[in-house]
Amino acid sequence: MLMAAPSIEQTIEKDSGMAKYDTLRDHLLAVPGDKRRVVLSFTELDRVVGGLPESARRVRQFWANDSKGQARAWRAAGWHVAELGVDFNGGTVTFERGRVGGSRLDGSAAVANAVVEGDLPY
Repeated sequence: MLMAAPSIEQTIEKDSGMAKYDTLRDHLLAVPGDKRRVVLSFTELDRVVGGLPESARRVRQFWANDSKGQARAWRAAGWHVAELGVDFNGGTVTFERGRVGGSRLDGSAAVANAVVEGDLPY
């Protein structure tokens, strides 16, 4: 019996790491709706995803709210890593509800838009 070749979406998802972090997406989707913030330890995250790479414990960019597989997982669940939400010394990551967050670029764009639209309070 011949097996169908994987779709391009499945190939991209597998190569990007999204499938590894599906369990993180599912974990965050299961958080009760009234919780706006969740703090998870690296140990808890290890258990949820089946092992974090070493870079997760020492490279801030790993936790950027961007298009990497792990970020796509928490963003798909409606969460983002809070600004200043990674505590390497304490070994924790703080997630907040909302698809946008933490990016200085996003904040700069909001200020630029306010300037163009004349919405600044000063």
